[in-house]
Amino acid sequence: MMKKTVALLLALLFTLSLAACGGKDEGPGVTAETKPGDQIVMGELNGEKLQWTAVGTGVGTVLLVSDKVLMCRVFNGEENRYASWKNSSVREYLNGEFLNEAFTDAERESIALTETSTAAFDSEAYETVNETAEDSVFLLSFKEAARYVSPLGDFVFGVPTQAALDEGVSIADVGGSDAVTQACGWALRDDGESFMQNCMRIEGGSGKLSTVGDVKTSPQGIRPAMWVYTDRDLADGWKNGTAGLPANEALDKKIASLKVGDTVAFGSAALYSSDLICREVTWKVLDASEDAFLIWSDVPLGYYRMGEDNDGSLRWANSEARRYINSAEFINEYFDPWERAKIRAAHVITCGSEPEWGIDGGEETDDMLFLLDREELGQYCPDEASRGIKDDVYWLRSPDFTAGWFNCVNGSGGVSQNSASHYYGLRVAMWIGK
Repeated sequence: MMKKTVALLLALLFTLSLAACGGKDEGPGVTAETKPGDQIVMGELNGEKLQWTAVGTGVGTVLLVSDKVLMCRVFNGEENRYASWKNSSVREYLNGEFLNEAFTDAERESIALTETSTAAFDSEAYETVNETAEDSVFLLSFKEAARYVSPLGDFVFGVPTQAALDEGVSIADVGGSDAVTQACGWALRDDGESFMQNCMRIEGGSGKLSTVGDVKTSPQGIRPAMWVYTDRDLADGWKNGTAGLPANEALDKKIASLKVGDTVAFGSAALYSSDLICREVTWKVLDASEDAFLIWSDVPLGYYRMGEDNDGSLRWANSEARRYINSAEFINEYFDPWERAKIRAAHVITCGSEPEWGIDGGEETDDMLFLLDREELGQYCPDEASRGIKDDVYWLRSPDFTAGWFNCVNGSGGVSQNSASHYYGLRVAMWIGK
């Protein structure tokens, strides 16, 4: 009797241990040591374990993208055919049915709720705007695909699961890869160039970006992504301001070794290109203080107008360009959390285009990012040949004596002036802490 009781107890303990290790409540495969390039098994769909690759890191988080195109779905049903990502059918599916069916309770707890930023077409303003939402699971944006997926070579190709094939996803022969022979296209969350009707996508055969993409009511490949906690206390603490960033020794060392005249890589830009190019941004060190360096981008970080050309009161302080480059959207696009923490607010005094003529530069401002004015350009870069960008024009923040006009630098490096309504380059300057 005693032996039988002991055997039953051992069997029960063994069953409980199996449940703890591999049952319904098992946690994710992500750990504090997870880094870009690592492969993770997390979740299950249609009887198959889901495999993901870590493609980027945040503060206490890691970005996972599914190794394969998991399903074939419409971006939008007919009832909301023109809706952008925030109100789309596929967003509702990924953050509802998919999230609940594919993951255990423990796995869902490990997925961070993330603010996503999407290029969406505003039909009333008739322009593309930045639209934000909070998602657990999402499709990548064009910029995220360029930044996180393009460096991984063949990972850009959407290899379909059997479930996606059964659901009718279209496949194509792949060119330019020895490892992947056939792939399908996969949808991005940005609106395409056909305004509200299409979403951008990565093409199956080429792995390139299609800015036109596919009609939102047509079935297409879905490749989910999600940010997963590696250290929830750190991630939540940093988000709500109760925890600081962990040290980034490589960045600290790189900045500490700078001197005036050096060039330094700082931040990265996803170029609007079919080849999904993401490149480092390089800067020239113009000046130094006791605890910071003034740096100036080698090329424009996008193009924007200063404002309306008929506004005589327009100055740097109330310009559209100033608001744009100091927005969270702009800063988050180019710089990671450790780089953002290095940017120091600067007190900016703007001179007019011709100070001796009494041109008013406008109110003094406090900016994270700014453009050089005419005086600073002459001080830090007096040689015209060294400051021109061939076939390009970039703004200075100095207003001209003509109402609604500003100084700009032409391709040969000469200073001229033009209407504030032109979309010229934004060659950005900022102070970064040592």
